[in-house]
Amino acid sequence: MDETSSPPVAYFVPLEWVTRITKEAGFLQRSAKVRVDLTTRPQPQATSFLKLSFKDGGRDDFFSPLEASLKRKAWKDTQPSHLADRRLVKRQFNAADAGIAGIMRRQQEAQKETTELAATAFTDLANLMLKARDMVSLIERYVDTQKAVESNGEDGTTTSREDDINKLSSLMLDMGITSPVTRENSGAAYYEQLARQLAEYLSEHMPTNGGIMTLSDIYCMFNRARGVELVSPDDLYHAALLQKKLKLGYSVRKFPGGLIVLQTDSHREDKVAERLAKMAQKSSSGYITSTDVSVELHTSFPLAWEYLKVAEELGKLCRDETFEGTNFYPNKFEQLMQDAEVEKTA
Repeated sequence: MDETSSPPVAYFVPLEWVTRITKEAGFLQRSAKVRVDLTTRPQPQATSFLKLSFKDGGRDDFFSPLEASLKRKAWKDTQPSHLADRRLVKRQFNAADAGIAGIMRRQQEAQKETTELAATAFTDLANLMLKARDMVSLIERYVDTQKAVESNGEDGTTTSREDDINKLSSLMLDMGITSPVTRENSGAAYYEQLARQLAEYLSEHMPTNGGIMTLSDIYCMFNRARGVELVSPDDLYHAALLQKKLKLGYSVRKFPGGLIVLQTDSHREDKVAERLAKMAQKSSSGYITSTDVSVELHTSFPLAWEYLKVAEELGKLCRDETFEGTNFYPNKFEQLMQDAEVEKTA
């Protein structure tokens, strides 16, 4: 690019014409150079060379990438996949594309293409959601028809029909919640109905998680079960707060560390603390960590850490902060104090 001339002049050389590149060292007033030997294609071929001068340094930074491109024959990578960015499509070089103005123009084109791609993606997603809703409605109608046939005592127990029913039942289980509560079908009672559906969903998962789960875990699992009808974090939080008011068997709790959980009304922290104390006593190392608790109780790491702090507050464990991390030991100070009192009275 020669910006000293008016208008600016840019030179373009296809990479496949380059047959060899060599370094030429500078001496005294001479700058370091790179010699580029060329052979034009197609016929008739002509051999020539050009020299690139680097007065302000940077020759090696330019030479290494160019040498690597020549070794792997980068010009042969001309068949991008169907997912390749349209910005990589070869186009005729124009001197107007060089310089700062060219960079700004390419940025504007890239931004425009990104906007168009995002609009197309959201359109495809909307169509997919509509088809998914239609599919769910079709399956629900089919299930209702099957229940009606069974209740009327009609003969529908052929082998092929049983196989269809089994496959349909398996599909319904994979889909999770088949009739999710939405603002459209609930109106003003949206949060209450969402809270009841959340409680019904958690009845199958809370027992396996010790009767307590973080809201972040619930958010991920609940939305996965709802399919395309996703709920926002705020909606889930409001539904969780209504659990206690509606007496659905759950309540929200916020630990001092800021972790928010949803726990069953029967959940007791003193029992968890006693269990952790027994874990520490039976541990081969004599102590437990948050990782040990997370594995043993099948819970998340943040919740395991809060469990340990609660056990410490209840006097079941005491901590030792080391360079390797925080370890929790069985609290033997209470027993030592009791033994000391016994010795005084003896």
